[in-house]
Amino acid sequence: MPKRGKKKVKVTKDMCIRFHANKRFFQHYGVTLTNTLHDEIVKKIQIGDARIVEKQSLRVSLFELSIKRIKDKIIVVYDKRRHQIVTVLPPADSPLNYNNH
Repeated sequence: MPKRGKKKVKVTKDMCIRFHANKRFFQHYGVTLTNTLHDEIVKKIQIGDARIVEKQSLRVSLFELSIKRIKDKIIVVYDKRRHQIVTVLPPADSPLNYNNH
């Protein structure tokens, strides 16, 4: 008789990136990165409502932008090829911000 159990879910790179970004958003700002919020941020980047801070490679760039849920501007790392937020940098006054050291 065949075993019955849970099906294994294949974890993709996109899923890992999204999980990491969600974790960092919550860690740094206390905000959950929902699909709606992610799409809002990506759209702002794509239409030019975000200021480019640094270009790290042909596909990865840092953007500064404002969103309604957070009062200060945030800096996100965006992957142009995957159209995804990779991570968010901590606020400028945070002890996690390495530029303060």
